[in-house]
Amino acid sequence: MSVRIANLPQEIIILVVSYLQRWEHEDRADISERSRALLPAYATISRSWQHAIECQTFREIAVKSTEIDNFSRIVVSHRRKLLRRLELNVILPTYTDKACAKFETEKDKQSNNQVFTKAIKDLLVLLRSWHDEFQTTGNDSGAPIEQSLRLCVGDCYSPKDCRYRGWEKYQEDYHEWELGRRHDLFQHRYESSLLQLESIEGIQEIPQISSFHRSPSNRNIEPRSLAIIASKFPNLDSFRWRLKDNEKRDPRLRQQTRFDFAEALPMIHQGSLKRVALDFFNNPPDNQELNPSSALMPSFPTTDHLSLSIHAISQSENLTHLDLGDYIVISPSLFWPDTQIKQPSWPNLVSVKVVFSMNTPDGDWYFTRDDIVNVKSDDDDAAESDTSGSDGSETDDTTTKQNPDPDTPDIYNKKKVALAIGEDPYRHFRGRAVPGKLNPLFEAAAQAAAQMPRLQRMTLKTEVKASRMFTFAMTYSAPGERTGRGAGSRNVEMPRLDWVIGPSGYEPEDSILEIWRQAKGEVVQSVAERVLQRVQSFRVHSLSTNDKANVMNEDPLIPASASTPQDAILIRAILLDFRVQLVELLDLEQVLLEHVLALLTLGDVDVAEVEVEVRKGEGGFEEGEGNAMCAGRLTLTGRDDLLSPDDAGLDGAAPPEEEASAGVAVVGMGLEEAAVDGVPSEAAVDVIGAPDEAAPDPAAPDAAVAGAEVSVVAAASTQ
Repeated sequence: MSVRIANLPQEIIILVVSYLQRWEHEDRADISERSRALLPAYATISRSWQHAIECQTFREIAVKSTEIDNFSRIVVSHRRKLLRRLELNVILPTYTDKACAKFETEKDKQSNNQVFTKAIKDLLVLLRSWHDEFQTTGNDSGAPIEQSLRLCVGDCYSPKDCRYRGWEKYQEDYHEWELGRRHDLFQHRYESSLLQLESIEGIQEIPQISSFHRSPSNRNIEPRSLAIIASKFPNLDSFRWRLKDNEKRDPRLRQQTRFDFAEALPMIHQGSLKRVALDFFNNPPDNQELNPSSALMPSFPTTDHLSLSIHAISQSENLTHLDLGDYIVISPSLFWPDTQIKQPSWPNLVSVKVVFSMNTPDGDWYFTRDDIVNVKSDDDDAAESDTSGSDGSETDDTTTKQNPDPDTPDIYNKKKVALAIGEDPYRHFRGRAVPGKLNPLFEAAAQAAAQMPRLQRMTLKTEVKASRMFTFAMTYSAPGERTGRGAGSRNVEMPRLDWVIGPSGYEPEDSILEIWRQAKGEVVQSVAERVLQRVQSFRVHSLSTNDKANVMNEDPLIPASASTPQDAILIRAILLDFRVQLVELLDLEQVLLEHVLALLTLGDVDVAEVEVEVRKGEGGFEEGEGNAMCAGRLTLTGRDDLLSPDDAGLDGAAPPEEEASAGVAVVGMGLEEAAVDGVPSEAAVDVIGAPDEAAPDPAAPDAAVAGAEVSVVAAASTQ
């Protein structure tokens, strides 16, 4: 008995459809290069196949604001039930070639706002009508249809905006501009404009929206407008918004935008809210000689309204995850405001992640000048003395200028704007932590964590742009959480507090650690970061395979910079083979760093420099390859009055055969064991596979404390 393909059971047809190719060029990453969709053609086979195909093609839909009417006619009742994600892309009015050389006027902005508002209104009205229909018609059994829909406000653009002109047209315009034959502001025409929602009064609530996203876009949307839209979704359980807080040319606009956003956030329904993710991008000045402008309202110069507003919404009864990223500018008020009517609580919060800016809301820095004396170069002087404009025509102090004559191009002097807002010259020197700024932030976070009974992980981190970039972070992990990466990751057995402070010189106050201890019990503070506080430099240099001979032939005992052995003592230069699970190069750096820290912990070492060179092996670092081989040279440099090779339990010559595969396990520091004056009351280091005499003196300062979990594991074999 034969079965026709059109008569297969519906479950089999749906399974077959899931294996079909959706696009003609599906292997291409850019969806615009995938020419045409292939699935719709199969819908003509039969009704069963049509349903199976539409389960795929109507599950996620992106619609332009100019197509909402057609969208309403095509997505009829049975197709609406299939929809799970809807993205709205707003098409703004176009403008003339001549207008490309003019900043947006207030009339232009008003026109854009009207189009944006109409698009939002039309879509919300349509979605509300769907809800009413679901309640009236119901499903096959007559019960009202319950739909859960993710709404995303996607791209907003005018067809005349830079890349939307078409690639060839944009290339042609840019080339003509470079030659001085065309006036064009490109993205600078609208980079300080915000799309604003005028009013959606009278729009009924849309219960089926459970998730609300805002994707990165060509145009910026006023954050307050997103909060107003979200206020129409009573069953919202999550939102993820990617916004910008990076207006530098008009500080007053930035202050007002943040304040309005803070005022609108409480409008969001919080009864069912479980996840909040807000990226609020801020890029500190690259010229760190400058202080950024204050983000606070002049009438409230010490009040961070946005941090206070997020603090309030974070206490939503059902909220479990709070994720603030993209270097958001925050203050301690985010966790623990100075003045509170009642003690805050976070009954169900399990995860908090904050990636914060180097800047404070009041226009200061969390970091100050590091040990570099001269941060100004001849190139900087040249940049500051060059007063020519982008086209070489401007020589006065004008940065931007709007000409009232519609036929006269406006002025945007890119170089002068960059100097004025701190994008040029490039002076990164703020690498030393400012305890007076950071301690209140970390203390507020600890106080908040004490009121989070279900907290599993809290992370506060930033990327410090100093003479070299490094990560500065604090992470709390509850028992059962995973720590580490790749093959070295493991479950935490007891509460753990990790500090990654790089060369910042920061050490948390005892009062902060005491709050954590009282809140979470016997907290383990990572010994790796305690040792790292003494490391002034850690560098990884990638080498090509051709450099293998050079690395192998270098003197393993004397550094190139040392004229005599007394100038700098090498603990050891080891040619290492690591076999590690590599997902990215950082995994390799982590393994090397852990080995460095393990060696440092074997002695009371005041290290001036740690340098690691790595060479790609024949296998390379391709993702998904599994085990990969690499070789490296590890150099530890210290002061000869503090250190000798024997003190570290290592022989300055080639290691003996029995040490060739030694593993080093270092026990972590438990806060409850710490004694006064910073000297631990007990200490023990377990050295696996190494001679007994390699063990350090148990009473040595900075050694690890017994009773805590293993925090550093590394393995090496000599060549």
